[in-house]
Amino acid sequence: MYKVFCDDQLLYLPGDQELVIFNTKLELADNKSGSFEFDIPAVNPMYDRMKKLTSVIRVEKDGDSIFYGRILSMEKNFYNTQTVVCEGELAYLLDSIQEPKAYHSYTVRSFLNALLAVHNMQTTMEKRLAVTFNSKCAGESGSYDNLSLYYQSGSATYAVFTKKRADDVAGKTFIVPAGDFYVYWHTDASVNKYYGFSIDSVEFTAGVPDTAVVSALPSYTAVETKKVSDMQSAHNPYDNSSNLLWHYTHTFDRKDLYPKMFVTGMVTVEDSNDSIYRYTNWENTLDDIQDKLVDRLGGHLRIRHSGTTRYLDYIADYDNTNTQVIEFGSNLLDYTENADASEIATRVIPLGKRLEESSIEGLEEYTTIRSVNKDVPYIESTDAIKEYGVVTRTVSFEDVGEPANLKKKAEKYLSDIQFENLSLTCNAVDLNMVDVDIERIKLGDSIRVVSKPHGMDRYFPVTALTIDLQNPQNNTVTLGTSVKAGISERTTNQNDSLVQKIQSLPPQSDTLRMAIENATALVTAATTGHVVTRPEEIATCP
Repeated sequence: MYKVFCDDQLLYLPGDQELVIFNTKLELADNKSGSFEFDIPAVNPMYDRMKKLTSVIRVEKDGDSIFYGRILSMEKNFYNTQTVVCEGELAYLLDSIQEPKAYHSYTVRSFLNALLAVHNMQTTMEKRLAVTFNSKCAGESGSYDNLSLYYQSGSATYAVFTKKRADDVAGKTFIVPAGDFYVYWHTDASVNKYYGFSIDSVEFTAGVPDTAVVSALPSYTAVETKKVSDMQSAHNPYDNSSNLLWHYTHTFDRKDLYPKMFVTGMVTVEDSNDSIYRYTNWENTLDDIQDKLVDRLGGHLRIRHSGTTRYLDYIADYDNTNTQVIEFGSNLLDYTENADASEIATRVIPLGKRLEESSIEGLEEYTTIRSVNKDVPYIESTDAIKEYGVVTRTVSFEDVGEPANLKKKAEKYLSDIQFENLSLTCNAVDLNMVDVDIERIKLGDSIRVVSKPHGMDRYFPVTALTIDLQNPQNNTVTLGTSVKAGISERTTNQNDSLVQKIQSLPPQSDTLRMAIENATALVTAATTGHVVTRPEEIATCP
């Protein structure tokens, strides 16, 4: 059974007459934020409580949370039904920016940790408290009996208000820009019959603080407390000749101060040298993680929750083989398989920067790799030729003037385009919906697909799920979409991730600079008259 929560309050409960939503669509995908859309009628008690960007929407399946996210948009139609669109919590990493910096000799884990540290620092909320007074607050004139509210910042004391009559704070909320504050209650000796004061609640808020002025605390000993109920007068009547001072310290929920915080979790992706060199330059954090880690080293981003802690794992492979089988005649309703070989090339002739002079009059001539490739202008893949024969293409790298750099980029280009795109989209029923003892299909699972009429019987990774919370027959399971299965890897039944993007390869001059800097650092650090290095500590040139 699916349930949906908004800020930990039930939003959808199957069978309930008020906690109703419809037209639900939950999309989960590997290395993507995912999304959740639904319509909510005005009868739902959470209708007016949802807040864009700040409310946390959570989808639960049989007690397991399968989606956390925030609201991007709410659109109301003629019948006051709101269409709500949410994005998954991985998108929180879009809200921070990585300033220009060079990361030299970082491990994969330490680089990811550094990016998350910048993100967490930028998205931490300031400590602010909303102090709400009871609507019954009442007393004599503020000239005789009164309340004051103070807080401290650094060595200074500030007053939000001083000497207010109790009636003037009744039912009102004041915002204090601190994690603690002082309440002072003063009464004279005259007899009264009033309620006095009490505080209904103290809550974290992102609201704008009330204007405050520099002040000083009354010279009385403060009663230390963490309980809101401690801060109140006697009632009907309150005591005379009182000078009561409380110092309240709030206990914040982690999710209030750090709503977008990620803690570095499991990291099993490795760099061959265990030492990476990366730059950041005003990109958002998610783009940097995708570009500088996932796109270059492969792997999968996975979010885990443990208590109030949100972990970001970066794993080489998911480790679960699902015991459920998607099978024709049972739970496989339909599937589409697509293998596209239109872009296959088995031999590549790379052309670099245009030369100023040409050996053939009337024709433009370009940098080639002949001088660094035994006078041969092309590179080829023997595995690809065995599979497809010789398919030759020219590829232009207009900004590359060094033959060695040109060859390196061509090799990477060839290793990319020799891959076929294989996708399999299934319209399947998750049998866990009808039998809870059957394992639920989860993102990242390796699952067997059997369809004898189509000649299909193999395991695929679950790379995307589309879930209709109320109509499971509409659910789809995407297997292998955007996964490129290489020719050589296909023969050994392996699926390794692609390496670094072509255009991010460092030119030869940068490689030399990195080698010089590394050697200089080693010599500078040597204090015993000799330098000992490991092979992977020395950058190599093409």
